[in-house]
Amino acid sequence: MKILYCGNVPAPYTIDFLNELSKLCNVTAVFERKKSRERVGNWSQSKSVRFDMIILKGINYNNDSAFSPQVIYYIKRSLYDYIIVGNPLTMTGIFSIMHMKFLKINYGIISEGGFAKDKKNLKEYLKYLILRRASFYLSGSKPGDDYFIKYGAKKENVFSYPFSSLFKKDILFKPMKQSEKNLVKNKMGLEISKEIIISVGRVIPSKGFDTLVKVAKGFPEKIFIIIGGKPTDEINQIMIINQIDNVRFINHLEPVDLINFYKLADLFILPTRSDTYGLVINEAMSYGLPIITTFNCVAGIHLIEQGVNGYLVKSDDLSDLADKIKKISEDDKLKKEMTINNLEKIKNHHFTEMAHVIFNALKKISNKDN
Repeated sequence: MKILYCGNVPAPYTIDFLNELSKLCNVTAVFERKKSRERVGNWSQSKSVRFDMIILKGINYNNDSAFSPQVIYYIKRSLYDYIIVGNPLTMTGIFSIMHMKFLKINYGIISEGGFAKDKKNLKEYLKYLILRRASFYLSGSKPGDDYFIKYGAKKENVFSYPFSSLFKKDILFKPMKQSEKNLVKNKMGLEISKEIIISVGRVIPSKGFDTLVKVAKGFPEKIFIIIGGKPTDEINQIMIINQIDNVRFINHLEPVDLINFYKLADLFILPTRSDTYGLVINEAMSYGLPIITTFNCVAGIHLIEQGVNGYLVKSDDLSDLADKIKKISEDDKLKKEMTINNLEKIKNHHFTEMAHVIFNALKKISNKDN
């Protein structure tokens, strides 16, 4: 089986997934750009690539996209059994899809998720025209299924897969003992007696960290650690005016350094106002952390069951967020159950499983077409 994958940038988790998929079939991947402008650190470097990877030439725009007509050269070569489009709404992706429609070349679209909009305007109609005629759809979440169907996909052509940024070895097979957490806290210079609540993500308005900072004022006995950048001027003002001194910001960390914070944490919160997925939810679950996130987080809707392995709250609802923190923090039995439930739920969300599920879906598509 030969596959052509089309994407915008070679994110580390995309490379790891395609490496796993290349163990099962022949993979060629073309990308619009080498790296996203938004990312820091060695985001797209120091990754071993075990498939044919091509960075297209084109005109860059936005943070992670480019217009690269060169993609047509690879599409027209007719060397592939399947073409999978991971960038259907960039200029290059739209150009590719329109070209394949004109030449009557079958293709599929892959996405981890998204929220379909009810607005009936030109932009949404164009999205419908672009997405509705793929031969198959690979969806990494329940909201992703709904997204594809909303924009014209037939339910029987949507295939689910366990989207992830993890290797199997990254997922704990049993909960950490409190004594083990305390050792890591001590190593990182944190008070063993204090509960640690962490959040991870770029410090931008859409992540809602200002909400978390405001809520932290009501829990002076806990330490809130936000990893992903320096506080904005707005957040600094909130902390000064409200005399909040139990929130710490840490700049972006590489995965190897981030591990210690997942290990020492007691609770993970992502107060996002908008996330088309939110891979940090998977990462936190892999360490058994109870999760609180919002109804605007695709990963949250997909993976979190209310009161079972975490809670979903409305964005910017300070009262509800504080209530859910209190519920988890004051109930050791609930916290332990959530830990066990998260490790169980996330155990098959890793690159190997992701590759096998997609490979088997492609074989089903082949049989259906025959």
